[in-house]
Amino acid sequence: MGRHFHKRLRDKNGKIIIHRVVGMVMVGIILAVLFALVFAFLVQYLWNTILVSVFAVKMITFWQAFGIIILAKILFGGCGKHGAIHKGHDHFCNEGQNGKEFFCDVDGKWDRYRDFWKEHGSDAWKEYLDKNENPDK
Repeated sequence: MGRHFHKRLRDKNGKIIIHRVVGMVMVGIILAVLFALVFAFLVQYLWNTILVSVFAVKMITFWQAFGIIILAKILFGGCGKHGAIHKGHDHFCNEGQNGKEFFCDVDGKWDRYRDFWKEHGSDAWKEYLDKNENPDK
């Protein structure tokens, strides 16, 4: 999927087409806002139809439901490493036990890295597990 968008954002000479990038960002923002509004409406509807009758709590407004979603994200979702803020493949760049970086030595050749992993990764992983689980072999 990444290759598809990479090709669509460049012209025949390989230059980035700015209006496509801006358009895709705007569509993404609009879709995110629409999703948030629909989700807040759903929370309000469920709260007012279920919790009011079951627990005898007060009904809430749309904006209160929106605030509850944000509060729940802060309390339970956090903003940690597995949140939505990732820059490319930086989450693969960790320090090993000897202080050297690993998985960062692909020099931007992620397509070739993915192809290698698809071809060799599964078998190599199974072999590694078998060797470490059964050291007598």
